[in-house]
Amino acid sequence: MTKENPTLAALDALGFERQSELVRFGVWQDYAVCLRALSATTVFIAVAIRSSKKNTVLSRELSRSLKEQGVKGLVLTPVAQKVQFVTFKASFKKTDEVTEQFRRFMAAIVAVLRENGLAPADTCAISGTPMPDSLCLMTIGAELSYQPVNGALIHEQNVKAREKAEENETNGSYALGLVGALLGMLVGIIPTLLTIIAAEKIFAWLFALVPIAAFFGYKLFRGKMNKGALVIVILVSLLGVVMIPLLELAFFFMKDYGDTLGGALQSAFYTLTDGDFLKEMAGDLLKLLLFMGLGIFFSLGVILGRTNADAVSNSQAQLNSLRPNPARNAE
Repeated sequence: MTKENPTLAALDALGFERQSELVRFGVWQDYAVCLRALSATTVFIAVAIRSSKKNTVLSRELSRSLKEQGVKGLVLTPVAQKVQFVTFKASFKKTDEVTEQFRRFMAAIVAVLRENGLAPADTCAISGTPMPDSLCLMTIGAELSYQPVNGALIHEQNVKAREKAEENETNGSYALGLVGALLGMLVGIIPTLLTIIAAEKIFAWLFALVPIAAFFGYKLFRGKMNKGALVIVILVSLLGVVMIPLLELAFFFMKDYGDTLGGALQSAFYTLTDGDFLKEMAGDLLKLLLFMGLGIFFSLGVILGRTNADAVSNSQAQLNSLRPNPARNAE
């Protein structure tokens, strides 16, 4: 269980609601705000806005204005291309009172936004309709923010997530999913094969593509999206550790000896299963296995977030954060 973040816990006194140990949400001077802890003293502050400016232009303008504010410990993080929120990283001093530091940070943020004509977001983050009736936490890209939304759409999404999970649990197939995972794995190892053949290098981060590709192949072929999906994807990804040297050898047999694809694969298989060759390759295979393990670890979040249980859980968490929009109620 994740330990409660002390900085966020202190900010509860300012009216922010608790989504988890590391996330809070609320409204500050009409701006919908999401707080996400990075460490015990560092918090990302995401503020919902709408802007048609290019991200590079907006980043430059906000950075200039923030510098003029002269508030230490507050920096702008990269602005997303589709600007639905901006995020600031706030570093709190342990020696100063947390709520007072936060007030200073938010005063600077609000001043910077207003100086650059960035009013609080007042359109639905999903449909774009003006002055929606609710606010809720949403994942946009890889980030979490608190956004104005039409509450009916969030309820509808929750119902659809449950119906989709039930349908998949009933009609999904492990066998078809396995076929899809194998095909996806083969696609996922292509970038690694190309770098080995062309540059004679191995890039560890490319191995994260293998389990992700295997998972999406599994999903495309309508495999059951439960914990069994994770087991199949991991096993198929580990098979990629064998497929990479097999296909690499087959390529060189075709290139150097003019073998057909079938003959090259057969020769590569016999070579790879030779005891002496395996002893020589042991170090390389172990390295591939290590990299694949890292790839699986890095891709777990992508995979787990799309299983039946997690999809429903994420949708329910979003629904639980649904609150009336104060701006709409003030009309």
